[in-house]
Amino acid sequence: METPLILSDPIEKENNEWPTPARAVIRSLQRQGKSQREIVSETHIPRRTVRRILKQESSRRERKRKLSRHHLMSIRDIRYCIRTISKNWSSRRMTFKALKKQLPYLPSVRTIRRELARAGYRRCIACPRPYITLKQARKRYVFAKEHRW
Repeated sequence: METPLILSDPIEKENNEWPTPARAVIRSLQRQGKSQREIVSETHIPRRTVRRILKQESSRRERKRKLSRHHLMSIRDIRYCIRTISKNWSSRRMTFKALKKQLPYLPSVRTIRRELARAGYRRCIACPRPYITLKQARKRYVFAKEHRW
């Protein structure tokens, strides 16, 4: 009985990649002139995986990543939006539609929302509350004591 070339039965995949020895063995067996069926019987790797590895050119990834997407707003534009929004309380409550009207260029509302989210801006930033004085703190404490359930 012939021992398989790859001794571990289920080959672990890391990050959707087959380990290099399995790929190298499959490619070397193909160069020797063996058919896909013979490669499957010798290596105990699934037929479709063998077929996919042989069809791939040289990339180890199962699926190549998309190219990066061109952003419609520059970092400078995003900073301008954030500065406009964070001026005061009323501008913080401004809708994206109202913000669009204030901008010198005309991106869509969805683009503004998406680019601000990508920059880490969150809409519900709380306005800073003023500190309370010691006198106000005492009054609050007395009120809470009187209106306790």
